[in-house]
Parts: sequence; structure tokens; C-alpha cells
Amino acid sequence: MTWPSWNDGSFIIDGVGYIRDVVELPGGWSSGRAMLLDGDRGRAVVKRWPQPMMARGAAESAALLALVGSRVAPRPLTINGSLDPLHFASQTITAQEFLEGRPPFMHRPIEETTLRAIGARIAEMHATFRPTERALPVANRLSDAFELLRLPAIRRDGLFDLIAQGLKMCETSLPALTECSTGHIHGDLNFDNILCDDDGIRFIDFEFARHDLRLLDLAMMRAPLRSAEGTLVVLPPRIQVAVLDGYQAAAQTPFDDHELALLPTVSLMYFLMILRDLVALDSLHWRKVLPAVAQLMRESSVSLRIA
Repeated sequence: MTWPSWNDGSFIIDGVGYIRDVVELPGGWSSGRAMLLDGDRGRAVVKRWPQPMMARGAAESAALLALVGSRVAPRPLTINGSLDPLHFASQTITAQEFLEGRPPFMHRPIEETTLRAIGARIAEMHATFRPTERALPVANRLSDAFELLRLPAIRRDGLFDLIAQGLKMCETSLPALTECSTGHIHGDLNFDNILCDDDGIRFIDFEFARHDLRLLDLAMMRAPLRSAEGTLVVLPPRIQVAVLDGYQAAAQTPFDDHELALLPTVSLMYFLMILRDLVALDSLHWRKVLPAVAQLMRESSVSLRIA
């Protein structure tokens, strides 16, 4: 089926009007195509999700609906009068307001006050979310990371033992993690998905939103960040510490000591999931993050004794 013109009446997006320009936005690690539509009444971000990724489009749509009225996420926009994802030509189409902000990580240190504000906004998001449906448990997400051991690059570079040890630590922690609090989370809270604007901190790209450990959204503050040049930047531990401080100060239900002791292990778990994706993509830079994996393993060995 031929894709129609945005102005032929096939797609009427709330608050946009006659569309004067369409710009494809940078995809990063996104699953779908994102486009900025500039209309005579306003602007919107429209995402086209191919069939294999439709579930992610549905997750993002559900998450934005669950956060309507909050200050933490873009407002979902109707297409042809409906907030439901629109199915067209084997794709799912969703629309949301365009946010003007920019990521706080712009090749310079992030101020402590900004990091604490990010933590406070994560706590606000967790408190505002109305859970939709329970998604994959942590144990199944961890099984994704175990695929690292089957990837040729791991065996070729002699990294099998290091990765296997890290995964064993995560597996050992699973019984303790069942005692940690769960809720609806963002699921991909890296700094590329955090925007700073005149209204403060807001989050975008909710395609991995799900019901899972609340700790995971904080664990992502230790994940490697892809720079504008395509290299990987390992964030210093102080960033996670400051974000956590802001979260604990603002949260209706702060993390307890048991959960805090397990945060390094949950961070390791998420880091290994990211590493799996990098190795599978044959990234040229993934080996540079291995010292951070080793550091998280050292922290995890201590935290597991405490927990």
C-alpha cells in the first residue's frame, strides 16, 4: 500500500493543522521511525512502528496515556480523533506532542542539582503511573543477557569467564530481588531519553515501559551512553548516587536498605543486557565498557553479602 501524503486527509493529528514540513528525527537505538511534523497550528512527533515492533508502539502509547496530566512525559495526540494506535500498511502509527528540550548530557559535567532533579522526576513518574499490564519478569530479561555467552566475539576475545561470572552474580541475586518493590517503569531511562526544558525534566521514548523492578530505572544511570561521535561513554558512579539522592528525597515510597544494597547488582544486570545488544550489533566500542563491568561486579560481590 502506498504511503499517502500527510495532507490528503488520511491522518488528522490533533493540534497540528496543515503540515508544512516533515523531518525524520535521529533514531538512535529506537525501534521505529520518528518524524517531526511542523503544521500551521503546532508541531507533533509521529512514530511509525513496523510489524515486528508494534508491541513496543503499543507499550509507549499505553504509557503516555497512563501519564496524561503529569509533568513527566509528552502528551499523546489523537490521530483521526482517536488516541488508539492507528494501523496502516502493516505499521502502527502513534502521535505525541513535540518537546523542545535537550538531553542534559552535552559533553560537559551535569550539575548536581540537575541530577537530583532527575531523580525527583523519576520518583514522580513512578508515583503517577497507572499500571496497565504486567510484563516480563526480571528473570526472563536476565535470560536475554545470557545470550552473551553464545556470541562469537565473547569467546574470541577471551571474555567468556568475565561475563559468565557477572551473569552468575545476577542469577544468584534473583531470590533477593523478588522481595524488592515493583511498579510501572520507563524501562529505557538513559540520558538520551531525558530532556531539560522550561518545565523542568521530562522523559521521552517509553517503548520499553513495563511493570518491573523500580530499581531498574535507577540502575540505568550506570549504563553506557552513546556520544554524538558514536563512541560509548561510561558514566561515573557519582551520577547514579546523585540521581538516587534526589529520588529518595522525593519518593512517596523510598527504596529500603535491602533494595539499596542490591542496586549495584541490578545495575550490573542492566549493563550486561546493554552489552549483549552492543556485541550483537558488532559495535567497535563495546570493549571499552568492560572495566565498568568489572567495577560493578566488585560492587555486586559486596552488595550480595550485605543483602
